[in-house]
Amino acid sequence: MRRSTFIIGAGFTRSVFPDAPLNDGFVEALASCNANSVIAQLSEHYQEKNIEILMTKHFLDIITGKANLENNRRAEYEIANFCQRFRFTSDLSENTAWLTTFAKSAFSPEDAIVTLNYDCFLEGLLDHLGVWDPKSGYGGIVNPIVEKDAEGSSDIQILKVHGSENFTYKQMMDKPEFGAVTLEFDGRVLPRSASNQHFGSRSLLPGLGSHPDGARPYIILPGFVKISGPEINNTMLLALERAMGSRYLIVLGCGLRQEDTFLWLLLTAFLYRNRIVDRRIVILSPDAKEIAERVRRYFGSSLDDYLVPIPSTLEEGWSRLVERTTDD
Repeated sequence: MRRSTFIIGAGFTRSVFPDAPLNDGFVEALASCNANSVIAQLSEHYQEKNIEILMTKHFLDIITGKANLENNRRAEYEIANFCQRFRFTSDLSENTAWLTTFAKSAFSPEDAIVTLNYDCFLEGLLDHLGVWDPKSGYGGIVNPIVEKDAEGSSDIQILKVHGSENFTYKQMMDKPEFGAVTLEFDGRVLPRSASNQHFGSRSLLPGLGSHPDGARPYIILPGFVKISGPEINNTMLLALERAMGSRYLIVLGCGLRQEDTFLWLLLTAFLYRNRIVDRRIVILSPDAKEIAERVRRYFGSSLDDYLVPIPSTLEEGWSRLVERTTDD
């Protein structure tokens, strides 16, 4: 059976939600739906529209004492709440039949899905189809009061290396200086496994502002400096392990920007530490050829035996992706 490691970016969500913003439009999208947007205020202050550059400038001001963390906490809430509009609903599945066929065809047991997205559309879709188990499928991030299914753990792992709108950081009651990242087990995100259930502090009391028990969204803010805790770092280690044993590394809706250093580490592990002879990097994107050229420049090689660019949208090109990654 083939094993694949996927890298999924904002273009994946945009293939289903045309108004889902990419990096360059993220600040404007947040400002348009929130009159009190802290990110829009920071954008005005720094005179910067690109959210990665904007939050990097703000981070530098924090570490030099010119700003404090309060705006970061507000930004985490703002992004988590904004991304709720991109959750899966059964109507989406009915109106975009190709999605169901794609999801059932593209993902196999033991796959790892590394996603940069904060939204939960992908896991809602896979949970709805019953091909993935959120109780054990987030790379070790769990809800401590939700028991795993008796038949075993999820083979497919969704590894959200930038956090997620349904991840929560909660302080320990007896030692508030310490905390842990947990999963909000919420039926509005996970329509099958968590149907009519809301297990998690933020699921019960959603919204902006400070939560009474200190729980807050676990979002690693955009920027050239991303600081993650042990739970997310553990998912990165799992991603590297899976990549080193995968036949295919599949890039969907992700431009592989130079500043996403972990993705380049993942690519390096796949090519340099993987003993599968016929391994391939498959890129499905309208800009697939340009992204493939970026990979060639990084490795300083043509990589003709390894790179498979598919210049297409996800809706139009998913069948070619499945065909190209199906073992004989």
